[in-house]
Amino acid sequence: MAVHACRVLDRHERVLFVTVAELDEARASIGRARDDGYRLVIVPPGVARMLGRPTTGDQPVTTLSRFEARYNDSFAYDFVAAADLTEQEQAVLALARSLLRLAGTRLGGRVKAVRVLRTMRLGPAGTTSAGSG
Repeated sequence: MAVHACRVLDRHERVLFVTVAELDEARASIGRARDDGYRLVIVPPGVARMLGRPTTGDQPVTTLSRFEARYNDSFAYDFVAAADLTEQEQAVLALARSLLRLAGTRLGGRVKAVRVLRTMRLGPAGTTSAGSG
C-alpha cells in the first residue's frame, strides 16, 4: 500500500524519496535536490528498497540513487585552457609529470593528458567526482 501511494505521489509531484539514514549520509545530494525543487518524502528502509526495484509498466520513482544518477549524467566536461590558468595554477599543473612518475606511470602511456576541469559533480557525501560527459 505504501509503495503504491509513493508511486502515485511521484507521478503528480516533484518528490524525492529518502530514508532517515540518507538524510544524514547524503546531505550534499539532498541539498542539490532541494535546490532543484524536489520535496523530500521520508520513507522506511523497506519501502525505499521496494521503490528502488524496477517494475513493469511504471516509471521509476525518484529515489536518492536515481536522483544522483540523473544529476551526474547531466554533467558535461568544461576544461580550462592552460593559458587561462593563473600563475599559481600553472605551477601546480607543472607538478603533474613528477606526480605521475611517483605513481609509476608517465604522460603518453596510460595517462594521455592532465587537464583542469572548470566544473565537477559531487558524490553523495559532498566529495568531488568526475561525471560522464
